[in-house]
Amino acid sequence: VAGISLLEKCQEGAIPLEEAIDLACQLCDGLGKAHAANIIHRDIKPENILIDDNNNVKILDFGIAQFYEEHKKLSNQTSSGTVMGTYNYMSPEQRESSDNVTEQSDLFSVGVVMYELFTGKIPTGVFPEPIRINGEIEPELNKLILHCLNQNPRQRPASAEQLKNHLLEISQGSHINEEQ
Repeated sequence: VAGISLLEKCQEGAIPLEEAIDLACQLCDGLGKAHAANIIHRDIKPENILIDDNNNVKILDFGIAQFYEEHKKLSNQTSSGTVMGTYNYMSPEQRESSDNVTEQSDLFSVGVVMYELFTGKIPTGVFPEPIRINGEIEPELNKLILHCLNQNPRQRPASAEQLKNHLLEISQGSHINEEQ
Protein backbone atom coordinates (compact mmCIF):
# COMPACT_ATOMS: atom_id res chain seq x y z
CA VAL A 1 0.00 0.00 0.00
CA ALA A 2 1.45 3.32 -1.02
CA GLY A 3 1.57 6.02 1.62
CA ILE A 4 3.47 7.22 4.65
CA SER A 5 3.37 6.29 8.31
CA LEU A 6 1.73 8.59 10.82
CA LEU A 7 5.21 9.04 12.31
CA GLU A 8 6.51 10.38 8.97
CA LYS A 9 3.45 12.59 8.55
CA CYS A 10 3.97 14.09 12.02
CA GLN A 11 7.65 14.69 11.25
CA GLU A 12 6.62 16.74 8.19
CA GLY A 13 5.06 19.31 10.50
CA ALA A 14 1.98 20.03 12.58
CA ILE A 15 -1.19 18.37 11.34
CA PRO A 16 -4.26 20.65 11.36
CA LEU A 17 -6.63 19.82 14.22
CA GLU A 18 -9.51 18.76 11.95
CA GLU A 19 -7.25 16.41 9.98
CA ALA A 20 -5.80 14.94 13.18
CA ILE A 21 -9.32 14.23 14.46
CA ASP A 22 -10.20 12.58 11.13
CA LEU A 23 -7.09 10.37 11.33
CA ALA A 24 -7.94 9.42 14.93
CA CYS A 25 -11.53 8.57 13.90
CA GLN A 26 -10.28 6.35 11.09
CA LEU A 27 -7.84 4.64 13.48
CA CYS A 28 -10.73 3.93 15.87
CA ASP A 29 -12.84 2.62 13.01
CA GLY A 30 -10.17 0.14 11.90
CA LEU A 31 -9.39 -0.90 15.44
CA GLY A 32 -13.09 -1.43 16.12
CA LYS A 33 -13.24 -3.86 13.20
CA ALA A 34 -10.25 -5.77 14.56
CA HIS A 35 -11.82 -5.91 18.02
CA ALA A 36 -15.10 -7.15 16.52
CA ALA A 37 -13.07 -10.02 15.01
CA ASN A 38 -11.62 -10.79 18.50
CA ILE A 39 -8.20 -9.35 17.69
CA ILE A 40 -6.26 -7.12 20.07
CA HIS A 41 -3.47 -5.38 18.11
CA ARG A 42 -1.07 -4.81 21.07
CA ASP A 43 1.28 -2.51 19.12
CA ILE A 44 -0.65 0.59 18.09
CA LYS A 45 1.92 3.32 17.43
CA PRO A 46 2.54 5.92 14.69
CA GLU A 47 4.90 3.60 12.81
CA ASN A 48 2.09 1.04 12.46
CA ILE A 49 -0.45 3.52 11.13
CA LEU A 50 -0.20 4.09 7.39
CA ILE A 51 -1.86 7.01 5.64
CA ASP A 52 -2.40 6.30 1.96
CA ASP A 53 -2.39 8.78 -0.89
CA ASN A 54 -6.13 9.48 -0.33
CA ASN A 55 -5.59 10.23 3.39
CA ASN A 56 -7.10 6.89 4.43
CA VAL A 57 -5.72 5.20 7.54
CA LYS A 58 -4.54 1.60 7.40
CA ILE A 59 -3.43 -0.26 10.53
CA LEU A 60 -0.28 -2.30 9.92
CA ASP A 61 1.70 -5.03 11.64
CA PHE A 62 -0.61 -7.47 13.35
CA GLY A 63 2.47 -9.62 14.01
CA ILE A 64 2.07 -9.62 17.79
CA ALA A 65 -1.71 -9.34 17.85
CA GLN A 66 -3.61 -11.33 20.43
CA PHE A 67 -6.37 -13.49 19.00
CA TYR A 68 -9.36 -14.46 21.11
CA GLU A 69 -12.02 -17.05 20.66
CA GLU A 70 -15.52 -16.59 22.03
CA HIS A 71 -15.81 -15.32 25.59
CA LYS A 72 -12.30 -13.78 25.43
CA LYS A 73 -10.48 -17.08 25.88
CA LEU A 74 -6.96 -16.92 24.50
CA SER A 75 -6.54 -18.86 21.27
CA ASN A 76 -3.56 -21.09 20.58
CA GLN A 77 -2.06 -18.45 18.29
CA THR A 78 -0.73 -16.37 21.20
CA SER A 79 1.40 -17.28 24.17
CA SER A 80 0.23 -16.61 27.70
CA GLY A 81 2.14 -14.28 30.00
CA THR A 82 4.39 -12.80 27.32
CA VAL A 83 4.96 -9.04 27.30
CA MET A 84 5.11 -7.71 23.75
CA GLY A 85 4.72 -4.28 22.21
CA THR A 86 6.43 -0.89 22.17
CA TYR A 87 6.94 0.26 25.75
CA ASN A 88 5.95 3.95 25.41
CA TYR A 89 2.66 2.96 23.77
CA MET A 90 1.80 0.03 26.07
CA SER A 91 -0.95 0.18 28.63
CA PRO A 92 0.07 -0.45 32.25
CA GLU A 93 -1.65 -3.85 32.22
CA GLN A 94 0.09 -4.86 28.98
CA ARG A 95 3.46 -4.12 30.56
CA GLU A 96 2.68 -6.76 33.19
CA SER A 97 1.44 -9.65 31.02
CA SER A 98 -0.36 -10.46 27.78
CA ASP A 99 -2.94 -12.22 29.95
CA ASN A 100 -4.16 -8.78 31.05
CA VAL A 101 -4.63 -7.33 27.56
CA THR A 102 -8.13 -6.25 26.49
CA GLU A 103 -9.63 -3.90 23.91
CA GLN A 104 -9.08 -1.13 26.45
CA SER A 105 -5.33 -1.84 26.25
CA ASP A 106 -5.41 -0.89 22.58
CA LEU A 107 -7.46 2.20 23.48
CA PHE A 108 -4.74 3.28 25.90
CA SER A 109 -2.30 3.05 22.98
CA VAL A 110 -4.70 5.12 20.86
CA GLY A 111 -4.65 7.67 23.68
CA VAL A 112 -0.85 7.81 23.52
CA VAL A 113 -1.01 8.23 19.73
CA MET A 114 -3.62 10.99 20.06
CA TYR A 115 -1.58 12.77 22.74
CA GLU A 116 1.42 12.65 20.41
CA LEU A 117 -0.66 13.62 17.37
CA PHE A 118 -2.08 16.72 19.08
CA THR A 119 1.00 17.77 21.10
CA GLY A 120 4.05 16.37 19.30
CA LYS A 121 5.12 14.65 22.54
CA ILE A 122 4.79 11.17 24.05
CA PRO A 123 3.12 11.09 27.49
CA THR A 124 5.59 9.35 29.81
CA GLY A 125 5.84 9.47 33.57
CA VAL A 126 4.02 12.47 34.98
CA PHE A 127 2.96 14.40 31.89
CA PRO A 128 1.09 17.67 31.40
CA GLU A 129 -2.45 17.69 30.09
CA PRO A 130 -2.44 18.00 26.28
CA ILE A 131 -4.23 21.36 26.45
CA ARG A 132 -1.23 22.82 28.34
CA ILE A 133 1.05 21.97 25.39
CA ASN A 134 -1.34 22.83 22.57
CA GLY A 135 -3.79 25.63 23.31
CA GLU A 136 -5.87 24.73 20.22
CA ILE A 137 -7.05 21.54 21.93
CA GLU A 138 -10.61 21.99 23.15
CA PRO A 139 -11.34 21.01 26.77
CA GLU A 140 -13.53 18.06 25.68
CA LEU A 141 -10.75 16.68 23.47
CA ASN A 142 -8.27 17.14 26.31
CA LYS A 143 -10.62 15.22 28.62
CA LEU A 144 -11.09 12.42 26.05
CA ILE A 145 -7.35 11.92 25.55
CA LEU A 146 -6.85 11.74 29.31
CA HIS A 147 -9.79 9.31 29.53
CA CYS A 148 -7.94 6.97 27.14
CA LEU A 149 -4.76 7.32 29.21
CA ASN A 150 -6.43 6.33 32.48
CA GLN A 151 -4.31 3.79 34.35
CA ASN A 152 -7.42 1.71 35.09
CA PRO A 153 -8.67 -0.09 31.94
CA ARG A 154 -12.26 -0.01 33.27
CA GLN A 155 -12.07 3.79 33.33
CA ARG A 156 -11.20 4.06 29.60
CA PRO A 157 -13.73 4.24 26.75
CA ALA A 158 -15.76 1.05 26.45
CA SER A 159 -14.91 0.54 22.78
CA ALA A 160 -13.14 2.00 19.76
CA GLU A 161 -16.59 2.83 18.37
CA GLN A 162 -17.46 4.81 21.49
CA LEU A 163 -14.14 6.66 21.29
CA LYS A 164 -14.75 7.47 17.62
CA ASN A 165 -18.24 8.76 18.41
CA HIS A 166 -16.84 11.04 21.12
CA LEU A 167 -14.28 12.39 18.66
CA LEU A 168 -17.03 13.06 16.13
CA GLU A 169 -19.11 14.86 18.77
CA ILE A 170 -16.10 17.00 19.71
CA SER A 171 -15.34 17.87 16.11
CA GLN A 172 -19.05 18.54 15.37
CA GLY A 173 -18.33 17.58 11.80
CA SER A 174 -15.31 19.87 11.40
CA HIS A 175 -13.16 16.85 10.50
CA ILE A 176 -14.97 16.54 7.15
CA ASN A 177 -13.32 18.41 4.32
CA GLU A 178 -15.95 20.63 2.69
CA GLU A 179 -14.31 20.17 -0.74
CA GLN A 180 -15.03 16.45 -0.92
